[in-house]
Amino acid sequence: KMKHKSKLFGLLAIITMLVPLFVGGIVGSAASDSEPEEINMILHKKEFDSMPNAEKNTGEEMDFPGKDLKDAGFTAFNITDFVYGLIASGMTSDEAIKKAQEVASKIEHGTSEAIGSTTYDSFTKMGTQVGAEVVTGENGEAAFNKLAYKTNGKHSVYMFIETTIPDNVSVHAAPLIVSLPLTNDAGKYLETAHLYPKDETFTDEKNLDVEELPEIKVEGTDKSKHIYGTEVGNIHDFSFTFTIPAKIKDKTSYGFTDTPAAGLELVGDAATAVTITPVAGGSKLVANTHYTITKNSDGGFTVDFKVNEAEVQALAGKTFTATYKMVVTDAAEEYKEFGNKITVKVGNNTYPHEAPKLVYGGYKFVKEDQNTQAKLAGVEFAVTKRGEDVDKALKFTLVNGKYVLDKNGSTKLVTDAQGELHIDGLAYGDYDLHETQALSGYIKLDNSVAFTIAPGEGSALIPAQTIKNIKEGTLPSTGGTGIIAFLVVGVALMGGAFIWYRKSKVNEEV
Repeated sequence: KMKHKSKLFGLLAIITMLVPLFVGGIVGSAASDSEPEEINMILHKKEFDSMPNAEKNTGEEMDFPGKDLKDAGFTAFNITDFVYGLIASGMTSDEAIKKAQEVASKIEHGTSEAIGSTTYDSFTKMGTQVGAEVVTGENGEAAFNKLAYKTNGKHSVYMFIETTIPDNVSVHAAPLIVSLPLTNDAGKYLETAHLYPKDETFTDEKNLDVEELPEIKVEGTDKSKHIYGTEVGNIHDFSFTFTIPAKIKDKTSYGFTDTPAAGLELVGDAATAVTITPVAGGSKLVANTHYTITKNSDGGFTVDFKVNEAEVQALAGKTFTATYKMVVTDAAEEYKEFGNKITVKVGNNTYPHEAPKLVYGGYKFVKEDQNTQAKLAGVEFAVTKRGEDVDKALKFTLVNGKYVLDKNGSTKLVTDAQGELHIDGLAYGDYDLHETQALSGYIKLDNSVAFTIAPGEGSALIPAQTIKNIKEGTLPSTGGTGIIAFLVVGVALMGGAFIWYRKSKVNEEV
């Protein structure tokens, strides 16, 4: 199952968890006796399935259990004057840092805060951007080097904002603020500080309800490679669990498309066939308000979110499940697995997700005269599950020369002009073919013909059997020269017996 979690954190809880407040007495490996003019700050971006307990950064390299997160972008701002201005207004240094975090968080969420005569509605109003955005690499690191230790004669205060958030993030790091100076226990000044901002990530997941389906091939942990049995006409429950990205408001577009392979089609109209519900309660998604939905010509559908709507932006980080039904059609190739996939599109980026596969089979019979091998058209049959009576025969509909399983069809199957009977859409299992009406002048088969739909049967071609009929009043041929040989041997034996008899009579008379 996919790892989806609660993402409801209060603003202060997030700040406490994610934003370190640096003061004197921090331990670090790179330090000097005298206060340096510059400092390097290395951000180690970590991702978690759910946020860990709060752990204060120490300034030195730490061993966090999270995975390194690539492609997260950070921008640094020097907010020294802003913070010292708050201190000058009567706040303590701790209160000033906390207020800076609150203002930055409001700006991140698209709102603002007025302090005195100034309305802070952008990060550049809080301070000066330092260089360009730095994006984390494979190791999850973003390095900001040679940052000034002092600004206008005061110890600098820097703010790091996660300005580029990966598409799979549901809760991103809050504004991270560092105030200088930074010293270790020995009173030495740190020349390099290591920071650990954290993101909560998610994995969207496509599923098929397989509870009552026969397992055909279920190996390994990759569910998209698992195969289950089905038959034409079956209706299957599919679901797609997804999380709206944390920065949905910054995305040009967001949505997903279900693309079924031949053999599956969405049941019903798209507007009512797909139901989207919240995983952990809360706000519901409403068609045409939060998103539009379209049924596609391939039997699938597309959901497009209205990313510019405030109601959609307020759902950032929330998890939902889309549920829908798909019916199995005769369009799939027999013995070849088929399924469908969801492709999530976030801006120009795409992310595919697949469900387990389905498979069904088919069989072909050829009816012919046993003596002449002439193909017999018009012979009637019925198909049942193995061992069942004809009154429980399965129903089929003739489609493009094949009898396709159809609960609303007919139980009567008739051989075509070539004497062939092609059955399609059966679930893997054992079946019986019953001859219900022979051609005029032919003897109807007394016994049913057993056949099996099974994995591997159709690897090269559809399996087939030839069924022979005998004309009424006709003895079957036994192979030509074989009977002649038998007659010759018989005559020889009769001749030998006659000679023995004559000799024995002569001896008696003597």
